[in-house]
Amino acid sequence: MNDVAFRRKAVRQRYVLVVRYGFAKDIDAIDELDKIFKSNHNVWFGKFGQRLGGRTAEDLLNQEQSTLVLLIRSRSSQASAKHRSKIYTLSGVSQTPPSDQRLYPSYYKRHMESIGTWLRLQNYDGPNVDLSQLYVRSSGSRVTEALTTSMRGFFLCRLRADI
Repeated sequence: MNDVAFRRKAVRQRYVLVVRYGFAKDIDAIDELDKIFKSNHNVWFGKFGQRLGGRTAEDLLNQEQSTLVLLIRSRSSQASAKHRSKIYTLSGVSQTPPSDQRLYPSYYKRHMESIGTWLRLQNYDGPNVDLSQLYVRSSGSRVTEALTTSMRGFFLCRLRADI
C-alpha cells in the first residue's frame, strides 16, 4: 500500500525548470533553437552565467516523468509585463559544450566561456503549462513573483496541482 502511494506521488510531482534568458544583441534564443529543430531532434541551449547544480541536474533527469524546461524572457521589468516563453522536454545536462556544433545556435561560438550549463532539449507537444500555476520549490512563491524579485537564472518549480 505504501509503495502504491509513493509511486502515485512520484508520478504527480513533475518538475518544471524555468530558465531565464536574455538577448544576445538582436538574437532571440527561442527563434534560434526553432531553426535548429527544423533539421534535428535534439538541440542544446547554452545558459550563460550560472551553472545548474549537479545534484539538481541528476534529480531532474531521474524523474519518473520527463522534466519540462520553460525558457522565458521578460519583455519588461514590470510585474505585469508580458513574457516570451516556450516549453521543451529536458533530455540532458552538461557543463561542457556539445561536440556537434550543428546542434546549438552559431552565435554561441563567440561566447563559449560564458556558458555555464548546457541543456539538451527536445520539442514538447503536451498540454500548455500556465506560468501562473508554477511555484518555486525552495520558497513556495509563484514563479511570476520570483522572476521580478530575483536575479536567479534557474527556478526549479512544481505545477500548482503537485503541491
